[in-house]
Amino acid sequence: MRKRILRHPKRTNAYTLAMGKLAERNPKDVECQVFYALALIATASPTDKTHTNEKKAAALLEPLFRKYPQHPGIPHYLIHACDNSEMANRGVTSVSGVAS
Repeated sequence: MRKRILRHPKRTNAYTLAMGKLAERNPKDVECQVFYALALIATASPTDKTHTNEKKAAALLEPLFRKYPQHPGIPHYLIHACDNSEMANRGVTSVSGVAS
C-alpha cells in the first residue's frame, strides 16, 4: 500500500472541508463533486483501515461515472479511491469497459 504524507495537513484538511461545503451547496456541479472526491482521496489516512474517505469518494464518483463515463478524471479518481484490498473489486467493476 502506498504511503501518503501530507506536507501541509492543516491547509489540506481545510481545503477538503471547503470543497465538501462547496459540493454540498452545488450538488449538480459535476466538477465540484469530482474535486471534493479528489480532496477526500488526497487526505485519506493510510492507517484508516475502514477507508472512510475512500468510501465517501467512491460514493460520489460512482454515480457520476455512470452518467459521465467519458469524463477525463472520474474513472481515474474512482480507481484511486478503490486502491486498497477491501475496495479493489469495486473499483475494477465500476470502470470495467472504459478501455474498450
